[in-house]
Amino acid sequence: MLKGGKPNSAMIAPDTDKSLLKRLHGIEQAREVPNDENHPRMFRRFVVRGDALLHPMNRSRLDATPVDVKLRDISRNGIGFICNQPLPINSCWRIELQLAGYAIGSQALVVRHVREVGDGMFLCGANFVIDTALLALLGVEPSLLEEPEDAGQPNVPDDHFVAPGEVG
Repeated sequence: MLKGGKPNSAMIAPDTDKSLLKRLHGIEQAREVPNDENHPRMFRRFVVRGDALLHPMNRSRLDATPVDVKLRDISRNGIGFICNQPLPINSCWRIELQLAGYAIGSQALVVRHVREVGDGMFLCGANFVIDTALLALLGVEPSLLEEPEDAGQPNVPDDHFVAPGEVG
């Protein structure tokens, strides 16, 4: 660990390779499409550049070392970033946003897509979600949080309230 609690083993070089930047620019240009039925977007994306740390929210994960990431874009319901490891799809993390080396906020997220964009560099997209610890406090079994949406859920009409103790 470096001073200030930042990891040093997962650092991304500040001077990123120009071919990687060119490839990322091409991906960003290809994504800039209007909202339509083929490319639905709930909210507008904004290009952002900065540093962040990902902290695993899975308490069974053996290595709790934060993952250093570089921000690419953000919207009201998601974020794009680059990291040096392929994150598992549907894995839950807490992203700690930084400004001038200081944490300015954090948000729970779930990884939705991962794409290798260079030698050992991955472009990741994630949606903001409710904190898994809060769900556990409300009675949701933590082991079920990374399963597909319809796995093991009772078929209950939307207008029926099910107390947390009644599920499962």
